[in-house]
Amino acid sequence: MDADDARELSMALSTLSVVLGGALMLLLGWRTRLAATVGARRVVVRAPRRARWLYVAAVALTALGLVLADGLVPLVPALTVLALGSALVLLSPGAEDSLLGSQGVQYGWHARRFADLDEWRLTGDHLRWRLFGEWVAAHVPAALHAELRGQLAAASADRESRFQR
Repeated sequence: MDADDARELSMALSTLSVVLGGALMLLLGWRTRLAATVGARRVVVRAPRRARWLYVAAVALTALGLVLADGLVPLVPALTVLALGSALVLLSPGAEDSLLGSQGVQYGWHARRFADLDEWRLTGDHLRWRLFGEWVAAHVPAALHAELRGQLAAASADRESRFQR
């Protein structure tokens, strides 16, 4: 690779780093918004993250390859892109992750306060609620049912589904 090619690749990687850095800032802002909506975490259920860890392992192997390649690729911008990409993958909510908080619930990338639930039902080991017309669920151990039912009734008793049990 000649000097011009190396400079162009370095510029492209640096530009990608800025884009990924901006995406990471947006993600952190979104996570802050989700946390403010649900309140203190009470029950968190994460879907298996095997694919995420495989991605991170592939990134680590790629980074090792870059270090061993001895100058074929501009090292700092390339490693920055890999690190930012990994951070985005690891910090993103899983599409089927659920969280029960002190003030609301979260499913994947979306959260609602108890008072803002369109419809809900507390059944079995789950609080089921409508999100964009679809029923989703957050795990709720039986020991929390009475307390949660009181919170839900105070916040939105009129939205309890008639198919509650």
